[in-house]
Amino acid sequence: MNSKQGTKNHNYYSKQGSPLGTIPSDELSNFSDWQDFDQRLAQEIILTKEKGQGLGLMLLDIERLKYINGYLGYELGDQLLSQISQRLQSIMTDRSFFCRYSSDQFAFVFPLGDQLHIYEKKAKDILKLFESPFIVENNILDISVMLGISVYCSLNPQESLEVEELIKFAHIALLRCKSLGKKRYQFYSPELDQKSHNLFLLRNDMHKALAEGQFQLYYQPLVDLYTNEILALEALLRWEHPRYGMISPGDFIPIMEETGFIKKVGKWVLGEVCRHHRQWLNEGFPPTKISVNFSSVQFTEDHFVENIQEILNSNQLDPRYLIIEITENLIMDNDRKVIEDIQRLQEMGIMIAVDDFGTGYSSLSYLDSFKVDVIKIDSSFIQKAPTNKTSAIITRSIITLAHELGIKLVAEGIETPEQLAYLQMFNCYAGQGFLFSKPVPQQEVKVILARNECS
Repeated sequence: MNSKQGTKNHNYYSKQGSPLGTIPSDELSNFSDWQDFDQRLAQEIILTKEKGQGLGLMLLDIERLKYINGYLGYELGDQLLSQISQRLQSIMTDRSFFCRYSSDQFAFVFPLGDQLHIYEKKAKDILKLFESPFIVENNILDISVMLGISVYCSLNPQESLEVEELIKFAHIALLRCKSLGKKRYQFYSPELDQKSHNLFLLRNDMHKALAEGQFQLYYQPLVDLYTNEILALEALLRWEHPRYGMISPGDFIPIMEETGFIKKVGKWVLGEVCRHHRQWLNEGFPPTKISVNFSSVQFTEDHFVENIQEILNSNQLDPRYLIIEITENLIMDNDRKVIEDIQRLQEMGIMIAVDDFGTGYSSLSYLDSFKVDVIKIDSSFIQKAPTNKTSAIITRSIITLAHELGIKLVAEGIETPEQLAYLQMFNCYAGQGFLFSKPVPQQEVKVILARNECS
């Protein structure tokens, strides 16, 4: 991202929290104009060069802020941003400053010397600010953030010391952090730059990949936690690139969503799921529910429901055997068309599952007004529940909630007998994870189905 893009609302505070410019452009925070930040950063670069010291630039991304604004309204969203900026001021040091870089991002400059571990500690200090929830007019908000970090120091002399380069490097690091999913901060390195270039090449390879059959579907069983009976199969998209080998979905799915290509690939996935289901039926296996992940981008497609119905009809798949997995974000966006489309899908007999339940903003808020068939507890809670008090309480609460509301429940990411025993103790009946089976290619699914028949 060029440092001059979208500059109108980029504003900043100094350590003391006072505006550093004379023309405030953001009434929310009284931050000074981005151009002032740009100039201040250029001055710090000059000082850093003269003193032979170090300089760090960090980009802080506030996840799901637009969904929070959509749910609370922008007035309360502004109150949240004001609270965030107050917390951020508490960790500022001499000569450090930060700005509101975009609607959901902040940029920081820390002239902290030439030791990388100092910047890592500062990153952890920033993340710690978000460990406790924010309270905005009786709304308790758990905010997740990620950091992309670009550092110039004597240990990394090859890095540029130009404003645009520092911002570009921090942006590349932030994108990598997002693609990794669970990691909360990422330092820039030249290797990341190469990876960013590779991702650009992948963007150009996608159409060819679909035409040449490079995409594959793997399946992971969802099982009864007491009998090991297979209850459903989750279809997972994989890409075996002829040059790069098996590519992580975390790398190519965001590109597909950004370009809209996910719409075309999504239709291919559903068609393949139907074809595989028909093949298993023809081989004598009983019908099995299949769960398919749908991106929010797919819901923006014209005639979305009709397209799904056409694919199911042409492949003779009973809608009762299809589960569509969506994210909490999709519902929290509160888009009328999306809600209506989901209701139409349910009227067809398709089940709707909320994936990664418990990681989104205010997970309970939509259950009162929106009918959900299945919730899937995020693996981050499951894997820590036997030993971590907080995760244990959250997991038990979600299980109880599902039972009380009559919603089916699936625990994700079960890897150990201890995790399984914990879930059984609190009457969680279904789950998936490596303890039972890793995702397998379509050709190996019938081995799993046959084993299920024998048991």
